[in-house]
Amino acid sequence: MLRRLLLVAALALTAAGCQDAPASNSASDTDPTTGGFWSTAPQTDAQRLEMLRRARNIDPCALLPNQKLREVGAVVSVDNTQPSTCKAIIGSAEPGKGTTLVWHVVAPPTSIPWEDRDATIERVGNVTVSLLDDRKVMTNEQVREQGHHTCYAEARFPATAEFWLDVQSPIGGDPCAVARSLVRTALTEWRIEPPHGTSPVTARSILTGHDPCAVAPGLGVTVPAGEQQLHKCAFTYHGNYVVINYEYHDGDPAGPGEPAFTVGPRPVHQVAAAAGDTRVYSAPVGPPLRPAVTGQALPTRIPVVSAVGKPDAVEEVMRRLLPMLP
Repeated sequence: MLRRLLLVAALALTAAGCQDAPASNSASDTDPTTGGFWSTAPQTDAQRLEMLRRARNIDPCALLPNQKLREVGAVVSVDNTQPSTCKAIIGSAEPGKGTTLVWHVVAPPTSIPWEDRDATIERVGNVTVSLLDDRKVMTNEQVREQGHHTCYAEARFPATAEFWLDVQSPIGGDPCAVARSLVRTALTEWRIEPPHGTSPVTARSILTGHDPCAVAPGLGVTVPAGEQQLHKCAFTYHGNYVVINYEYHDGDPAGPGEPAFTVGPRPVHQVAAAAGDTRVYSAPVGPPLRPAVTGQALPTRIPVVSAVGKPDAVEEVMRRLLPMLP
């Protein structure tokens, strides 16, 4: 579960005002526990790539419609914080008083499944669900000090995609009970594959549905299907390891100073220096995302392509990749 804790700590979790997300009309007619594409493990590269394509095109915020969130409490806000991540605040935005939900579409899984000895393992049809109560790994004093109580849920489809949900509730709450109920709804909606635009809260950007490994063939690089991810692509180019990320940044990621280079109209900035001569380059690839609703102050969230690696290799990758985006 360390990877979950690190992920939660790293995410930019901000809040937007909320609107009702329309529930999928066919949800009640769909078997929520088994059947269909997501019940079959991919056997070929083509099937693995199809799984990624379909997962990438799922509207993440639509997996937990507002009508379901209201069963937890009054919905304060719902926000699309990353291309496949959403956050909701229920009841109150005041620390320690409300319930915070963060959920993700993940494919393929990035670790050995169900690695936590203290996790509760359950089955929802043919989906394996792992629930970890933070009180299993923390003392009561530690939970009180952090001011909230958290349950981490992972639901893995046979197709090797996952739904992740973190439920953070006030001390004395039962976040795992909330997680159990919400996971079942999310699995039902997932099988319907709600497209982007189903939820009015989910942002649409240049990155929406775009494959970060699409640049690889033009570079003469083959990325194994089993190693590709939704919004990240890693490969070796001319002997140099390069990692591409598609993400949303709060605020301009470039910072002050002149760009390292430009690709057409797009400036590319060096935003960090890693070990040795490894560098991180970042390029905004679209206008700031406009929230679907107003009512709370929002950061300026910008769609960004970043790449990590040796400067010469990263520059060539970015010069090939950025023109592929509209």
